[in-house]
Amino acid sequence: MKSEVAAVKPVITGGSETVGPSGGAISKNRKIRWRWGLLAAVAMAFLSLYPQIDLWVTRGADWKGSFAFLSYDEEVYAAYINGLVLGRPRRTEPLEIPNPGKPQHESLFSIQFVPAYCIALPTRAFGLTVAESFILLTPLMAYVSTLILFYLLASVTRDEMFAAAAALAVLILGTLAARHSVAMGWFGRNWYGSFLFLRRYVHAFAFPIFLGFIVLTRRALIEPDRQARRAALASGVLFAVLVFSYFFLWTAALAWLFCLVLIWLVARRSEWLLVVKRVAPTVLFAVSALTVYAFMFWQRNSVTDRRWLALNFTRTPDLYRAPEWIGAVTIGLLIWTVKKGRAELREPLVLFACSLALMPFVAFNQQIVTGRSLEPVHYEMFSANYLSLLAFAFTLFVLWRGRQVDGESHFPRRPIALVAGLVIAWGVVEMTGVTLQSKDRNVARDLFMPVTKRLSALAAEHGKGINEREVVFSPNILLISDNIAAAAPQTPFWGTHVPLFADLSSEEQQERYFQYLYYTGVSPETLRIAFENNDMLQVGSAFGYFRYNPTLSANFHPITIGEIEDKVREYGDYIATFDHERARQTRISYVVLGVRSNFDFANLDQWYVRDAGEAIGPFILYQVRLR
Repeated sequence: MKSEVAAVKPVITGGSETVGPSGGAISKNRKIRWRWGLLAAVAMAFLSLYPQIDLWVTRGADWKGSFAFLSYDEEVYAAYINGLVLGRPRRTEPLEIPNPGKPQHESLFSIQFVPAYCIALPTRAFGLTVAESFILLTPLMAYVSTLILFYLLASVTRDEMFAAAAALAVLILGTLAARHSVAMGWFGRNWYGSFLFLRRYVHAFAFPIFLGFIVLTRRALIEPDRQARRAALASGVLFAVLVFSYFFLWTAALAWLFCLVLIWLVARRSEWLLVVKRVAPTVLFAVSALTVYAFMFWQRNSVTDRRWLALNFTRTPDLYRAPEWIGAVTIGLLIWTVKKGRAELREPLVLFACSLALMPFVAFNQQIVTGRSLEPVHYEMFSANYLSLLAFAFTLFVLWRGRQVDGESHFPRRPIALVAGLVIAWGVVEMTGVTLQSKDRNVARDLFMPVTKRLSALAAEHGKGINEREVVFSPNILLISDNIAAAAPQTPFWGTHVPLFADLSSEEQQERYFQYLYYTGVSPETLRIAFENNDMLQVGSAFGYFRYNPTLSANFHPITIGEIEDKVREYGDYIATFDHERARQTRISYVVLGVRSNFDFANLDQWYVRDAGEAIGPFILYQVRLR
């Protein structure tokens, strides 16, 4: 069989024609017809808005402006954006209380600054709220990601209907391929749900850049010289942007690039010099960006890193991930197709599909060489799952093309339409499941929005500058504390993400955690029971969330009885010696409770004076001052 491409000047090139089913060439000069791609992108955008539409319908005219959240981390991401919109410096942690005498460190947020500023600057310029920007971001990124995938698939297959259906399948079934689909819940398994690539804001913004890098890198290898140089330069720029966007996507891009170059050099070794020239601009941009990245990385807060990064030192292979299984099946089908003479091993499309299928094996097993494994579940959720499905889609095209003898390259229309319909229906199932799971909390968060507006007004009344953050205490962590900083200038006294993103030393972190427990009236025995029951908030606050969540680490170590006893004893000693000096460590300005809360103020009232309280919907806001 002929190569995928005609033998124009560089052997690698392939921008003009591709192999037909019987060895003939199919013209690639005609323009891509975007109708099917646009329909797929619109469908994906509407699907992505499902939870938000449900919230709008549920709340009706009473909607207070909140975004429908699908992930616990979205709240702290929104808090960082809110800080930038208010004018805080890039290095300010989302839950930090700025202290002029305390040097600021680089952090997860400040290093990955590109998406943050690309969202914060328009939000501020157009007078939007962070919630409104998050609402707009979801369908926009769904739309753009679908179009990029459609372009990639259509430019290779020249079958626009197949490309549209495959793009939808990759994005919608990616959740299933990551083993976090609603289907996991049917079997009693933990699951995150939704379309994982749309997790706001870092993942959602960076994902189309990741796909664009793949598109341009492929073009850099197969296009004629001038177009190839442009594509290589553009892919290098996108990689540099990825470096400052999301760690688990730029490392995934690097893993895939390694696979592509390796397999290309093995199959077409005579072209090694041309491959080097085509990849050189990307490498140059990558080295430049990573040099700056390394400089910023060494200025990070290593104490916080140890608290939230589940870094394992291991060389154990990891071969039990769903994307690897999909990749193995894909590679097997490609080998079978080549042996049957229906495709050539040297064909660029075969090599491209194989590189996508190999990427999960590199991402999940690089620790065999490096000896370090860092939360590989993120590759399963945000990159390897999608690339393995994309590889499978290209392999289906190779199989179909190879079996045709009548010159017809297109897949049958009716089966493709049926597949697209089934995929969209499954997308509805996914989004219905995650919407139902999060519905009560999303409604409660919307009811809480007037409280954040009142807190914003009070900060202005008190003349507080952007770095003079007042502190809000609440015993209700998931609803109240976790949502304060996303929409108001204040910060919570304690919350799910305070141990991770408040720039606290280990001593400061434990001091504030114990103080929260004390004000809440938690006894040492109650704390022991919470630890023994593996309570998420208590275990995460005291020992780190990688000791609670087994999916974050390849070598999960649950907390031990000895650790529990030590921590309970430390807390008992703390409350026995609590005094006015400790009460001054972190001063509280407000207390927020639910109207129906039976919170016992005994410990808090011993150190603070409260006003009469202000009812705001189903909440009460107290202003307090230290005695």
